[in-house]
Amino acid sequence: MRKGSAICFWIVLIVIGVWAMPVEAEKTERPLSIQDCISIALERNLSIKIAEEDVRAAMDRRWQAGAEMLPKFSVQYAYTRLNEVSFVRAGSTFMESDEIYELRGVLTQPVFSGGSLYYSYKISGLQVDSAHVRKEVTHQDLIFQVYNAYFNILKAYKLREVAAQAVKALEGHRDVAREFYNVGMIPKNDWLKSEVELANAVQDLTRADNNVEVAESILNTILRFPLNTPVNLKDKLEYKPIPHDLDQATAIGLRERPEIQDAELSISISDKSVQLAKSGYFPQINLNYNYNKTGQTVTVDDDDSWVFAALANWTFFEWGRVWKQVDEAQSALNQANFIKKRLIDNIQLEIKEAFLKLKETEKNIFVAEKSIEQGEEGFRMSQERYKEQVATSIEVLDAQTLLTQARTNYYNALSDYNLAKARLERAMGRIK
Repeated sequence: MRKGSAICFWIVLIVIGVWAMPVEAEKTERPLSIQDCISIALERNLSIKIAEEDVRAAMDRRWQAGAEMLPKFSVQYAYTRLNEVSFVRAGSTFMESDEIYELRGVLTQPVFSGGSLYYSYKISGLQVDSAHVRKEVTHQDLIFQVYNAYFNILKAYKLREVAAQAVKALEGHRDVAREFYNVGMIPKNDWLKSEVELANAVQDLTRADNNVEVAESILNTILRFPLNTPVNLKDKLEYKPIPHDLDQATAIGLRERPEIQDAELSISISDKSVQLAKSGYFPQINLNYNYNKTGQTVTVDDDDSWVFAALANWTFFEWGRVWKQVDEAQSALNQANFIKKRLIDNIQLEIKEAFLKLKETEKNIFVAEKSIEQGEEGFRMSQERYKEQVATSIEVLDAQTLLTQARTNYYNALSDYNLAKARLERAMGRIK
């Protein structure tokens, strides 16, 4: 009975294991779309983690700046040993002792600081907003990196297919040339040329295989996967026209680019910094409340006293130090305005370059498509003519070279178009 139960137990385990294996394989080899890769990168990439920590640090600084405007509480406990018995003041009385225990509590509330606390808090709040905007910049830069890596893999796949097609075609031509040579229809040199061209094509295929591995490793690095993780992509290289002209793209970029938002925040921060520097012209006023207990024992219960005071401190002459601080802050504000103007000029140029590149690659796609049709027909005719011995081996090899180049140009143009489209969307500030 026990033996039968044990056998059933192991059978169940084996069945469960066999059933689970295909599920796990499907899970690890699930095709990834471009949006899948973007989601994984935004979740795992270290650049995003760094940007998130930058936001968190800015929020902590804002909290610290706000705490400076609130009352502060402190407690001090002291023990003093004298070399001889002396009369010591304890609040409103005197006591005779050589040991003194003192407990002091202090409450301080800033009342007026010339605006330094207020503007420090406002600056720290703007820095939080700036950290969020910089995080968005990091997001968009990372998304563009994913697009770049993804489309480079798709291009590498297609170029490997082209290289494999060239090898297959040249193998067929080599076989025909060898048969012709064996029956004495062509000289040995023609057959050897086909062998050399086939060897070159095999080397091109090896390079294409390496390019695929490198491209896959780049995407794995961005996604923080192990370098040798198998890559299975879902999307394909395809042509999709854009709905914007250059003027529309420029207007969108100037409105939505997060870098411009960050530049505007920098101007606001610099403006508040000027006001912060001007606070040095004004006095500092604080309210203090001190409570003291003094005694000859650890419990300090002999006498107590309290003091409430309003303190004003005004340093009105420092040889122009505050004046120069204000002047320095004003220069920083001027720089922030100039930086924004320069950024707008650069963004307009970036959008125009990306748009023109997009249009260039768009035209190249249609030209390359036509070249492939002509190249395939030319290669087919050259093969037929060679079999009838009305064309030379060189003509066939030249036709194959032109066909391979036409296919390569097409996939390069298609990949460049998709990358230019992604670059334009990044320049417009709306890549997703």
